[in-house]
Amino acid sequence: VLPAATVTLVPGQRTLETTVLLTADPQLEASDLEQGLLSARLIETTVEATGTVSTTGSGWSEVELAQGMVVFTNQTNRTVRIPAGTIVSTSTGDDVDFRILEDLEIPGPLGTQAEVEIEATEPGILGNVPSNRITTVAGGLRTRVRVTNPEATSGGANTRVRLVTQEDRDRLLDQVYSGIREVAYERLSVELGPDEWMPEDTILTYITAQFFDQFNDEPADELNLTLRVLIQGSVINRSESEEAAMVALRAQVPERGQLVAESIKFTVEPNTVVTGRTLRYSMTASGNYVIPIEVRAVSRAVTGLNTEEAARRLQDDWLLAREPEFYQDPAWFGTLPQIASRIQVRVELSEAARSGQ
Repeated sequence: VLPAATVTLVPGQRTLETTVLLTADPQLEASDLEQGLLSARLIETTVEATGTVSTTGSGWSEVELAQGMVVFTNQTNRTVRIPAGTIVSTSTGDDVDFRILEDLEIPGPLGTQAEVEIEATEPGILGNVPSNRITTVAGGLRTRVRVTNPEATSGGANTRVRLVTQEDRDRLLDQVYSGIREVAYERLSVELGPDEWMPEDTILTYITAQFFDQFNDEPADELNLTLRVLIQGSVINRSESEEAAMVALRAQVPERGQLVAESIKFTVEPNTVVTGRTLRYSMTASGNYVIPIEVRAVSRAVTGLNTEEAARRLQDDWLLAREPEFYQDPAWFGTLPQIASRIQVRVELSEAARSGQ
């Protein structure tokens, strides 16, 4: 019986790494992993927030109505009735309107006079007019009566107040808008699935409504704003990103090589580029692969060698995870068989996959 032998080898591992450029776009209907094109999912929500700032403008505000008396003179021989609320006005200087405060009846004949109290229609010091300035009657009564104010009107007053400015509005809008942007990721993240990833750079915000409770130059100590903002983000499937990187990693594995599943890692590189809702980013895939061993080459390489020489030869020619094991039949034979076909080579790929270097 011819001598026989079995050589058991555990291949070593080498590290492989590749980086791919990926593009995620919500407008893509389907992903193309080989081209690095991924279909992203667009999610959105609306957030409403309020805010308040103290106003910084300053100005005068009309706060009190001027009052006084006017005298009507009947220009007819008949009784003239003048209803409360009838407007009388100045005819020189600033146009200032007053209303009479009660109904008035002036009997004939021509020249009969009656006095009635008046009040300015607008507050402020413009209502304080000198005597004999109120000489105009509104409407059809102007042909039936004359009017004048024998004494000056008084009581109209202005006061210094704080006013709303455009700077106040801008400051408040920036304050509330910034607060919404700070919580944008948190508000959108509740929409994420367990295998989804949303880069913060893809989050976009749009003001859809803003309601200030005061206009510019209006007197107010505080300005309030209610702001409504639409928040959108592009969601990427993490598994698809990793699979796209895996495609590139597999392409670099030598023929007959076998990736070690437990060693594979994925890393998203920094410096992503966001254009609108489209995200361009790099993902690095790394992992170990088992070096292929040609069993016929092994059997030919060790024919006729003793086990120590054979071990050195195999470790020089192949990367091994551990020293080769030899089984000889008969065990006492000094060298491995001279015929390569009598040497069986076993390659333990499963053990190689569990080992790492």
